[in-house]
Amino acid sequence: MKQGALIVLLLLLVALGLEAAPVLPLSVLRVPHAWVLPHKAAEIGLIAYYRDVQQPSYVDPDLSDKIISPAAYVSVGLGNWFEISAFGGDSVYFLHAKAALFKEKGYRPQIAIGMDNILSPVDRHRAQDWTPANASDWDYSDHPDKVDYEYWSPYLTLSKQLRIGSNAIYLTTGFGANRFAGQIPRERIFNGLFWAIQPRLGKNLSLALEYSGYDYNIGVMGYHKNFQIKLGLQSFEDLFKDNGYEDNLRVALGVSYIFDRYVRVANRPTMNQMGMSTKDGMEDDDLPESAVLPIKQTAAPEAQTIHPNTETSSSANPIYATRKALVIGNREYGLSSLKNPINDATAVISALREKGFEVYFKTDADLETMHQETERFLSLIGPSDEVLFYYSGHGAQAEGVNYLIPARAEIDEPVQLQYRAFNANELMDRLQKAHTSIVVLDACRDNPFRGAKSGSKGLAMATGLGNQMIIYSTAPGKTAEDGPAGGNSPFTAELVKHILNSDKQIPLMMQDVNSAVYKQTGGKQDPWVGSNLKTDFFFSRPAIIEKP
Repeated sequence: MKQGALIVLLLLLVALGLEAAPVLPLSVLRVPHAWVLPHKAAEIGLIAYYRDVQQPSYVDPDLSDKIISPAAYVSVGLGNWFEISAFGGDSVYFLHAKAALFKEKGYRPQIAIGMDNILSPVDRHRAQDWTPANASDWDYSDHPDKVDYEYWSPYLTLSKQLRIGSNAIYLTTGFGANRFAGQIPRERIFNGLFWAIQPRLGKNLSLALEYSGYDYNIGVMGYHKNFQIKLGLQSFEDLFKDNGYEDNLRVALGVSYIFDRYVRVANRPTMNQMGMSTKDGMEDDDLPESAVLPIKQTAAPEAQTIHPNTETSSSANPIYATRKALVIGNREYGLSSLKNPINDATAVISALREKGFEVYFKTDADLETMHQETERFLSLIGPSDEVLFYYSGHGAQAEGVNYLIPARAEIDEPVQLQYRAFNANELMDRLQKAHTSIVVLDACRDNPFRGAKSGSKGLAMATGLGNQMIIYSTAPGKTAEDGPAGGNSPFTAELVKHILNSDKQIPLMMQDVNSAVYKQTGGKQDPWVGSNLKTDFFFSRPAIIEKP
């Protein structure tokens, strides 16, 4: 009800055409990127614009001299390939339409075409030629930002996301006509090129530097759940001139919200954190400090020393090895959302705590969060530690590499996995720094791709590296069951039961788990284990009791 009332209010603002800032909806700042809103997703935004224009001197003082103007816009995605926006403010109004021609794929960028300033009342080309001398036949001749609203301005834009370690950078370039070109005649023919660079400054913060075709703009963007905040300085090159333009100042502040009733996704790749939602999942605020669950302490009997049995192997686990675990459960995938990964993660967390593990966990983690949490976990691992990584959610393979699908990921085909999913094989390799590592992947649910009709099912088989065991919830190339709503997957239910109750070494324990899952699913699901363990590992550590 509240969301509906807010939409109505913003539509009224658009219709009334209140004064506004020249900030393009669904853009970097003024440069349009190539990503589009998904089907039935909507974005609404409010903008406050401070403008103090001293040059050119003939501009309307009512619109230019230290004015703070509000604005509003609303955008809607159609069919995952189109979007349309309505903008009102600054005594103008216009529509903006964009269509994706090619989706980002491998090394290929996202490519889109669009039309800006549709039906804009600034119905003149080379708008800068209009001065007070001919103001009598045109209402916008003295508007300080009329060139930004030049009507019917087509463009073609290309956008690409790049990864540098766990960080991301977004690149956009393209060319357009009319409002994207300068006002000098030769610029109208040979110019119109625009570009934008957007590196990340932190988890929810990025910098934006762009050239809009005639102006240089700089700003910062922040993200929190479904909200996006933009703070931009337009035409900042004016500050370095000495012709009177250095006294000009244009600053815009925009706040937008993405409605995700139909799909929890973003108008950019998931790494950008737009359209993020933790609804129905575990919130960060629910976690204790540093996201570590307290370990249940068990006191040793008086006058006795209890330690793991180290007589079974000359290379057995260190006597006082620290046990650490990272647990991730992803459920939110829009139309492909799962029922039980959060329940699975919760059950595993509880079982591992009972067995003395320090447990770090995240639920409904996007790609950026998955990278950050695994990097932090890896930084805490010592050479004598026993570690376990557990994941429940969608998983997929591409060219023999296993990927874990982040929450709310926009992945339409396997080729996008390299850039938009988490590389599980790389994590397995890096876990070798621990003395013993166990990787558990309950991640073979069917068809993780949005609307995809093809792609390899399940995960590819990988044998553990170093002193490592890889546990798969089903056989290579097969899919695993999610289980009844409100419960656990068949695999995780049996795994948790045996973690809590079995005193066998893990290879023997997993034989019991595999047999139980195979029987329970009527032979449809057959867990697999790839092991290179060289030492003994027990969830319930056997002990030697030494009398003093």
